[in-house]
Amino acid sequence: MQNFIGQFVLPLVQGGVVDVSRPFGPRTFAKLAAHLRVTEGEGAPEVSESTAIVPARRPGARAANEARDRALLSLSRRRLGMGLLPGLAPPAFDEPSLRLTVAVHNLLALGHPALATAPARVRDHIIEYSAELAGLGPPLGPVAAVNRHTLLARLPELERHEHEVRNWLGTRTFVGREPPKRVLLWRQLRRVQVAHQQKRWLRDVGVPNDARRLWEALCVANPLLEALEPGRLDPPLSWDRLLEILRFAPLARAVGAHLIGQGLEASAEALVVALFRHGTLREGSRPGATVEAVAFGIQFLAHLYWLATVTRVPGDAGPALAALLCEASREPRLLFPADAFVASPMGDLRALFSARLAALRQRARLHETYVEDARATVAQALQAFSPGRRLERAEPSPDRL
Repeated sequence: MQNFIGQFVLPLVQGGVVDVSRPFGPRTFAKLAAHLRVTEGEGAPEVSESTAIVPARRPGARAANEARDRALLSLSRRRLGMGLLPGLAPPAFDEPSLRLTVAVHNLLALGHPALATAPARVRDHIIEYSAELAGLGPPLGPVAAVNRHTLLARLPELERHEHEVRNWLGTRTFVGREPPKRVLLWRQLRRVQVAHQQKRWLRDVGVPNDARRLWEALCVANPLLEALEPGRLDPPLSWDRLLEILRFAPLARAVGAHLIGQGLEASAEALVVALFRHGTLREGSRPGATVEAVAFGIQFLAHLYWLATVTRVPGDAGPALAALLCEASREPRLLFPADAFVASPMGDLRALFSARLAALRQRARLHETYVEDARATVAQALQAFSPGRRLERAEPSPDRL
């Protein structure tokens, strides 16, 4: 357990060299989980939040070093999560945390060239078991969502170092380790050339095709990963997953603030196009496909736009968002927050919003690509306001990870 936390989980969270070994199977996971249950009640060394001082490692003191790593991990996760949920308590590394991190470890291991030639049945067994570990389902509350995200937040930042050695006999590639000295001997005689590459794991290396279901299970367990970076193409943005966290007001505010800070034009366009896909599905075709969900998505995006307008954030709505907001103006409850036109020291908001809407209509007319999609999506959302239906905000369930 000490090696796994210290050499894999801790650098995955706080940065550093992540040590990926062979994939973990049921026996290895059972041993790790059993050890975790035994040590859960043991006290961890005190960590200073202000100075980040932790006890130094002691040679041979395995239990003390493991407790140190777990304390440092808890502190690092709390720092990552505080930006999303102020007042977050230091998260514990419990069995669900172990399940997620072992699943991530196995996903990274599956992308190693040494496993690329493994028999299909071996890979399928690893993927099936890892997807089962990652299958925690959506988080049931904001604390659970942020706690999970603190483990996986830096996953898109991972880089893989590759060293390609060419000589008169051919080419060999060493992934994640330096080439052995014997391979580099007699450089001139053997015409040895070495090329070094750094590849982003998610962007350049990518998830293996046969491991898609494992990657998607991790995204279901941690929807914040795509909510905070909607422009990412893998996996395709899904409002089914986003709604699982946006229904919690603290996370909706945190995600909204982050997206506005990123630049509304780029981030909102990806969300709108994904909402078009979501809105064209017939109600009841799956659990998340309801007209209330579509209406909530439009309200969330409209709220982002008005916040960016009021706070004078640089940039403007892209063509997809412009088309959606223009169509949504048919129903004020879709377009404006309930308190939008209450007297405010910021001036006449009604006049400001009316002027912005006129500019959006002009933009939508210039870019007709999204008009039909916007019209169909808003038509779905309007059903949520029909007699006999009630548009409600989902109540958060008790937090758990």
